[in-house]
Amino acid sequence: MIKLEVKKGHILQRKGEVNTKAYQVESGLLRSYSIDEKGKEHIYMFAPENWIIADNQPPDTPCELFIDALEDSVVLSIEKNNYSNFREITNQ
Repeated sequence: MIKLEVKKGHILQRKGEVNTKAYQVESGLLRSYSIDEKGKEHIYMFAPENWIIADNQPPDTPCELFIDALEDSVVLSIEKNNYSNFREITNQ
């Protein structure tokens, strides 16, 4: 796990990237969303403090969602393919 301090507007994940991370929000607010062919955003979920947010794609598969910070935030970045670390934070 790596603790990250991210500023409002910072994009943690972009659609099409191969991202193997999940994020647990310690403080602040994240969101995941997609952008359609007309450029309209469609919000999938918000992640306030103590929530976990991630794309549901398996590791080594391109992401379907963007994840960004709606507020200055502190998040824990966890490798999804390291099951013991992911399970450790989801069972808290």
